[in-house]
Amino acid sequence: MACFDNIIALKELCTEQTPSSGVYLNDVGVDLNLVNSVITKEYASPDEFVAAKINSALTEVKNEIYTAFSKGIVTKTVVDNSRVGYTQPNLQVVTGGDYRGVYFQVYNNANYFEVEIASVDLHVNFTGTVAILVYDLDQNKLLDTFNVSAVAGEIVTSYQHLKYLSSKKVLNLWIGYDATGIDSYKTVTHSGQCCGNYCLNNGYIRAKGTSLTGSFIASNLTTLQDTAGISLTYSLTCDSFNWMCSFSNILALPIAYKVASDIYRTAFAITPQSRSNNQTTIQSDLMKENFAWYETKYSDSLPNIIKRISLPSDTVCFSCNPPVRNRVILP
Repeated sequence: MACFDNIIALKELCTEQTPSSGVYLNDVGVDLNLVNSVITKEYASPDEFVAAKINSALTEVKNEIYTAFSKGIVTKTVVDNSRVGYTQPNLQVVTGGDYRGVYFQVYNNANYFEVEIASVDLHVNFTGTVAILVYDLDQNKLLDTFNVSAVAGEIVTSYQHLKYLSSKKVLNLWIGYDATGIDSYKTVTHSGQCCGNYCLNNGYIRAKGTSLTGSFIASNLTTLQDTAGISLTYSLTCDSFNWMCSFSNILALPIAYKVASDIYRTAFAITPQSRSNNQTTIQSDLMKENFAWYETKYSDSLPNIIKRISLPSDTVCFSCNPPVRNRVILP
């Protein structure tokens, strides 16, 4: 998750920006000398070693928080799994032009959602490589691009599994291609439905065929009665971790303790042959003591923070477990 990027850092390696939390590993006793003394040959540099330890600590912290809250809440996984775009049986050819494709909106302002574009079908009267673009229309930003080897008259499927977050806000995506000189077979947004401006799959997904000229923003879209031969399958799921972004900075110190713990565990577990620096003497007993100390600091600090965290305010993805009550019938 991007909100945890650059949450902590090592001062000697930080050349660009201050960590978002203001916490450095140096604040808990980790410095570059320690890193250089224990780094193993599988890492190309101290930067790579520290980044790996931070990522590992992040994963463990997030999993522990999720586990702690899972005792009191039920997490829903899949909200919807469906398709947008259906080829018509009469194989009506639609003349190409401009950029054409699907305007795909996750209509959301209260939930922690993630949408996955699992596959994209392309049905065009053209043989050759077609570059499919995925844009964020709110930012005029290209998120992904991939090539489809189109074959005239055939439906070609590309499996992509592209994931995009929609955390308590509307997500406006456009999936399409430059249709200049590329004719397609008519493909409607929903099978057997007259959609008007939108087809609404459920309470959250809206989609329609569009053409686009100029910048990739919603105001430049023109509604079409087809999707230029594009069909896609998607899943709308609940993101079980992104709600942690709202309190990410207060997790910086436990994360730093966990990184330090992992570094010292590496120190007493590695063999001389696996270390990058064979000139430094590792005092195994001291490394074990330091590991135990940092592991205790981590174990003490995280539960105190968890107690101060509120349940996610998302009634679709999260709900409270009903309390278990035992009824005793007396004679």
